[in-house]
Order: sequence, then structure tokens, then C-alpha cells
Amino acid sequence: MALKERKYKCSFCRRDFVRKTWYEKHMCDKKQRFMDRNNITTIKAHRLFNHWQQRAKLLRRGKEKSLDEFCKSPMYNAFTRLAEFTSSEYVVSGFKYIDWLVENKVPEAKWCNPRDLDDYREYLRTTEEPETQAKTSCKNIRVWCVDNDISMPEFFKTITPGQAMNMVRENKLSPWVLLGYQPCVDALTSRFKQEMLFTLNDHINVPYWLEKTEADAAGVATVTKVLNEKLHAV
Repeated sequence: MALKERKYKCSFCRRDFVRKTWYEKHMCDKKQRFMDRNNITTIKAHRLFNHWQQRAKLLRRGKEKSLDEFCKSPMYNAFTRLAEFTSSEYVVSGFKYIDWLVENKVPEAKWCNPRDLDDYREYLRTTEEPETQAKTSCKNIRVWCVDNDISMPEFFKTITPGQAMNMVRENKLSPWVLLGYQPCVDALTSRFKQEMLFTLNDHINVPYWLEKTEADAAGVATVTKVLNEKLHAV
């Protein structure tokens, strides 16, 4: 019996198909990458990849890889996972996270490790300026208030301690605000029960931040100024 002629060929992996329906349903890795090349995750992954190459000093002649070159790279899957991870886990700047990974020589297998992300968040808390953290907190407070249909001045009275603690853990709400901004201390932090404070301490080292906000009057003043302006802006 004569073999049927294979009329269809995948232009990506060069596999042959006899039936058109098999050919149309076929999805190899190379074809999938091509199909995904314009989605937001791939675009973000490409940008992270080029930034990583620059920070790790892997660029040849200083030339960045094109999107097509990235899609053919053996690092494609790693950076696609990283792009998804930094989006789902709320990493404000993927570029800064890449910088931290390179500086601390974190292996690729651990880039999406929650424990390493916790270490990065702690690094940001202790190194970013109070003003920067206050502004980031205000942006996230605004988002929470829009989602919950309340005015920003009502945030500290309305949010539950549990919700606030999750925001602190994710660096959406800075310890500078939670422990250094007096209206927050009065309306929100004072509602934290003892066992919740123990849990909070697992994330941010409460004694350290209490001492820091008490000793750094200038930092507290900066945070207070930013919060007062942003929360009550018309």
C-alpha cells in the first residue's frame, strides 16, 4: 500500500502532516512563541531579558536582542516566567528586581522563589527613601479606595488590619506609613491585636521600625507631608 503524500509542513519545526486538520491543530514550541510574540507578557519578558543582559554584561557590542532573537533564545522560558511572576506578585519595578538578582548572584532557578522575593522586598524597605515609599503607598491606597468605592481620607478607618498587613507584606503599604504616620497609627495600627503584631513582625521586624520611625524625625516629617498632600488632594 502506497504511503500518503505529506502535503503540509510546519514552517517552524519542519514537521510534515498528511491531513490539513492535523496541520492546523499542530502547535510546536517555536510556533507558540511566534503566536505569543506580541502579547504583553512576551513584550515585558523581552525588556527584562535585555536589561538582564546589560546588567550581567552579556551584551555583545552593546547591542540589544530583537524580539525575534529573544523568542529563539534558550532564556525565553525563564524570562517569560519572570515576567508573569513579577506581575502576579506585585513587583513595582521588574528592572530593579533584575538588578537585585544580578547583584546578589541569585541563580536563575530561584528567580521566582517567594523567599527570594521576600528578601528583595526587605531590601527595598530598608534602602528606599521615605519619600519614595510614601508615594508608592499613596498610589496603592488610591487603587484600594477606588476598588472599594471609598474616599482616600477614609482608608485607614476602613481597611481591616488583616488587609493592611497583606499590603505591608507586599510592599504596597510602607512601614513608614503604618508605624510613622500618626493618622494611620491612630485609626489603623491601633486596631492590630497582639497576635497580629507577632505575625506582622515576621514580615517587617516591628521593633526595628518602631525605633527607626522614632529616631528619624526628618523621615517621618517627609512621609507625613506626602501623605497629607496626596490623601486630601482634590
